[in-house]
Amino acid sequence: MNLWYFCNNCIFIQFLENSMWGMVTIAVTGALGFAFINFYAVKRRDSGTPQMQEIAQAIQEGADAFIRHEYRIIAAIAFVIALLLGILVSWYTGVAFLLGAVMSGSAGWVGMKIATIANVRVSNTARLTLSMGGDSPCRFSRGKRNGPFGGRLCPVRFGSSVWSIRIYVRASDRSS
Repeated sequence: MNLWYFCNNCIFIQFLENSMWGMVTIAVTGALGFAFINFYAVKRRDSGTPQMQEIAQAIQEGADAFIRHEYRIIAAIAFVIALLLGILVSWYTGVAFLLGAVMSGSAGWVGMKIATIANVRVSNTARLTLSMGGDSPCRFSRGKRNGPFGGRLCPVRFGSSVWSIRIYVRASDRSS
């Protein structure tokens, strides 16, 4: 019996091959584990002087108030869109839309929380090292996740959306 035979007949491999849920479970567990490790790595850092903590608390309260207000409005709009999708397309399309909206909102909420928690710690690190650059692990760990996907690719996503609409309009013009 060779290793390839063993790997192909391994219960774990069969589980992965026969069930997409296995891969999804592993991916979700790994992503959540990575997120928790990074969250607690940021939380362990010193949050600065009492004055810095007071300002950070005010910023966190303002961010919470903003996101609660914003999500109330978005929830109402998302419910109307999901209802229309449920009526015009199918009920599971409406449910899938709502599920996507909840997941997107959850990602935004977690991002806002970690950003407001990390800001004071990055400021404190800069205060202690007297440098805004350098190798600040707190700044780096937050930026490496948010930077490329948050800001830099936004013009690419917008541009590809505009081109998709343009191609669709041209195709519909030619067919009529």
